[in-house]
Amino acid sequence: MPHTDSVDRADFDRLMVPSYGPSGFIPVRGERARVWDRDGRELIDFADGIAVNALGYAHPALVRAPVEQAGKLWHVSNIYTNEPALRLASKLVAVTFAERVLFANSGAEANEAAFKLARRHVPFNDISALEESVSANTCAVVLEPMQGESGVLPAERAYLERARRAWRAAGVRRGSDRHGLRRRTVRLSKSKISFAAS
Repeated sequence: MPHTDSVDRADFDRLMVPSYGPSGFIPVRGERARVWDRDGRELIDFADGIAVNALGYAHPALVRAPVEQAGKLWHVSNIYTNEPALRLASKLVAVTFAERVLFANSGAEANEAAFKLARRHVPFNDISALEESVSANTCAVVLEPMQGESGVLPAERAYLERARRAWRAAGVRRGSDRHGLRRRTVRLSKSKISFAAS
C-alpha cells in the first residue's frame, strides 16, 4: 500500500478497529473549546477529551509546560522519580484526603492499584498460607500462574490445584486467563497472589 498524506474519514472504517465511532469530520487544529477541520470549518467541542480530561485545546499555559519539561527531561522509567511528579504529589496530598499518591497511565492501572491496596498478600506457591487466607468472607482470588517481573516463575501445579479447591470450598467463583484453568468469573492477573476480602 503506497504511503500518502491524504486521508479522510472513510480511512478510519477501512484501517482501524471500530472500538469508537468517531464523527464524520477530522479536526486538524484546536484552540480552547473550538476545533477546525481541514476545510476550515469551526466547531465548538463540548466533549474535549472523553475519559481523559477537559482542558480544551492549545491553551498557552498547557502548551508551555510540556514544551519546557521536554527540553529538560522527557521521560524516565519507574526506577527513578522526578521533580514534577514529586511536586504534584505534594500538592495533591496537601489538598485531599490522601496520604500518598499513585500516578497511573490508565483506569486499568488505577484499578489494579486499588486491588493491590485492598488485598491480603499471600506468598507465591505457599499452599498453607493460601488455604488459611481463603474463607467465606473472600470475595475474590486474584493470582498469576506465571510471574514475570523477577524472572519467569511458574506456580506449582499442586498450588494451582489447591487454590482451586480452596476457593470452591469457600464459594468463590472461579475463572482463568490464558494459562489453562476453566473460565468463569475470577480473573488471573498480574503480580503476586492477591485477595480482596469483604
